Amino acid sequence: MIEFVDNEDCVDGIDRELLPTIELTATEVGTSYTLVVEVADEPRERQQGLMCREVVPHGTGMLFVFEQARSLNFWMFNTYAPLDIVYLNEDRNAVKALRMAPCPRPDGYEQDQWQNHCVSASNGYGSGSNALYALEFPAGWLESIGVELMGIEGVDFSW
Repeated sequence: MIEFVDNEDCVDGIDRELLPTIELTATEVGTSYTLVVEVADEPRERQQGLMCREVVPHGTGMLFVFEQARSLNFWMFNTYAPLDIVYLNEDRNAVKALRMAPCPRPDGYEQDQWQNHCVSASNGYGSGSNALYALEFPAGWLESIGVELMGIEGVDFSW
């Protein structure tokens, strides 16, 4: 069950319904693991992403699907759970993986200060090369299945 943060930043414009889900398989050296991921393939869905979620449960995540491959940049504005992100190219091969820290509103920050803070904090969260997909899941999920975040190249993602 998904629980949303209950505060003033998580009311207006935040859709609290789950997106359609698919099963996604991560395979490394003959061992497969299944994730159930929501699919964000529309601009509004991609914009909200995993904002305002208390946690992202183990074995779940979100797959962001874009219209064309390009350099992608994510940030963690109004996101409360630490996430790992894997950028995938058109062949669904990983091009980069990294950990992203939450960026809820710091005490006393106005909206523009908060957004600027999150932009600054997210420097380095880009794909670094063309990617068609981005896959977010709970921070540490890969390590829990024995895969180092920096060793993602050996993992095959399929759906």
